[in-house]
Amino acid sequence: MLDLKLKSAIKDYCATFPKEESGGVIDKGVFLPLPNFAENKRQFYQTEYNGVPEFIVHSHLKDSAASDVDIMVCNKLGVPFVIYSLLNDDFNVIYPQTGELPYVGRPYICGIIDCLELVRDYYSRELNILIPEYDGKFRFFHRQKRILLDPNLNSRNNRVFIEFFERSGFAEIPLSSIRKNDLVIVNSDLILAPHGCGVYLGNNKILEHQYNQKSSINLVDLSNHHIISVLRHNLCN
Repeated sequence: MLDLKLKSAIKDYCATFPKEESGGVIDKGVFLPLPNFAENKRQFYQTEYNGVPEFIVHSHLKDSAASDVDIMVCNKLGVPFVIYSLLNDDFNVIYPQTGELPYVGRPYICGIIDCLELVRDYYSRELNILIPEYDGKFRFFHRQKRILLDPNLNSRNNRVFIEFFERSGFAEIPLSSIRKNDLVIVNSDLILAPHGCGVYLGNNKILEHQYNQKSSINLVDLSNHHIISVLRHNLCN
């Protein structure tokens, strides 16, 4: 639990970022500060850590009440959150609860609650198909500058993301053969390489989680939706 030494270390570090959220993790009883990769640092804290810590720590500019996003991410990761209020100088600890995230209305937290997690959850719940976790370069948008500057990476012909799904039991099929439960791989105007995914629900509807938006079911024109590839799992044949 939080002792005075840990609280002091967290407060001292977060005080150096008075206008944005900051934090780190507590592992083996030690607070380890970690950088904030979120684009909107005043409202979000996003970082990376190799391992499963005892607690994830971040500050709030206002009160220490857990936001809906805090609760969702805490539940998804299964790790307690320590929230420190810069305004009120107090702490709040929340613990993960069991329960499944809904498909629609999820906040976008890259690498935690994003398009791949939506696809993994759908295939697991609806089809009993387990897709492994993926930690490839096209999942993390705070690295996108490197992708954009490298023509070998930022290309429609880059198959890194597609090959991940092929190793997971999927095979490419023609767009003309698309049917319910097929996987769609997309790119964007900015990043040409395939880097996003969604599930085709039939009737021109796709379950997807676009960057920095809430997850949704969208009615789309399949011929004009940045679709690079369509894949079907071998258990769906």
